[in-house]
Amino acid sequence: MLTTRVRYTPELNNFPNPSSNRRNNLFHYYKNPAYAAAADEAHRPDFPFVCSFEFTNRCNLDCVFCARQVMTRKLGYMDEPLLHKMMDEFAQHGTFLKVNGYGEPLLHPRALDFIRHIKKTNGLYFTTNATLIDERVAECFVEANLDVAQISFQGVDREGYESQRLLGEYDRLFDNVRTLVAVRGDNPYPYIHLSTTILDETTEQIEAFMEAAFDAGVDMVGVGRTDYDRVVADMVTDPDRKRLIERFRERQTLDQVSDHTYLYRYIDINYSGVVVSSFFDFNEFLPVGDMNTQSMHDIWNNSAALRALRILERRGGLNGYAEIRDAVRALDQAGHGETMSVFDTFYHAWKLGGKSYNT
Repeated sequence: MLTTRVRYTPELNNFPNPSSNRRNNLFHYYKNPAYAAAADEAHRPDFPFVCSFEFTNRCNLDCVFCARQVMTRKLGYMDEPLLHKMMDEFAQHGTFLKVNGYGEPLLHPRALDFIRHIKKTNGLYFTTNATLIDERVAECFVEANLDVAQISFQGVDREGYESQRLLGEYDRLFDNVRTLVAVRGDNPYPYIHLSTTILDETTEQIEAFMEAAFDAGVDMVGVGRTDYDRVVADMVTDPDRKRLIERFRERQTLDQVSDHTYLYRYIDINYSGVVVSSFFDFNEFLPVGDMNTQSMHDIWNNSAALRALRILERRGGLNGYAEIRDAVRALDQAGHGETMSVFDTFYHAWKLGGKSYNT
């Protein structure tokens, strides 16, 4: 019988390695009382606490659960002048930044330079599928004092990983993690957070996976829900892929947990500079701003689309469509004439199966 250092419970998402004394700076940042209070419009700060953005939406894996397979927006890379423009503003506010989105950021030709530039002024949580981590990348992470390297995993073993992350190699991923751990040595950073999502794996399987990750030297293991509901099934055209998605969807066991505070704490920026309300808006159904021409402060406080979405959240989501229409009409009467049209655009884009309706 396996002796485990940490017991798995589905009520928790993250499990620290008891042998590690390193600090997860993002989680420490979350302890800010103002962050905890920002759960509604009355306590919303005048600038987002955390901003997530893409270096690119290109990827070297083909994940069965990922919305990239139905993504129609153009593939590309973030321009360096755009990154510098954004950082000029984020540096003033001390915003904690997260690099993730719908691509593998290390595919960007200037990824390491971008990391170094961001870390001159701001905290950075960097998500990668780890396929491209080698000694050069690891040395950059260490020298830049990257706060957190989140390694994006799948399942708890080779079968779970390689059956859902097509083109991925289980052994190669763990080898790359060990390379990062070895290069880091006794340095405090980066904090290594190995994050996986599961279907119907057993507690014993999950705990064995956590032990293997701790033995490899990671500081924390995250265990969450694999979200096959995020894939808009009507947009998937390949019948074999549709059947595969459905087979995995039937194995989902963890409940969906909604974050009703996201719109008061976070914002997401695509590689092009288009700002969306959350990571789930993979096709820019409802852009709320554009960092090429606007400031984040302006978007966060004055975007009519973002205002409508916050009202939507307070009224209970898309199920409260009739009520939200009334609320948005009230905004129209108050002088926000564009709000109704952007809300209708967003609502119908989702109801019609995720077709792209840009405004």
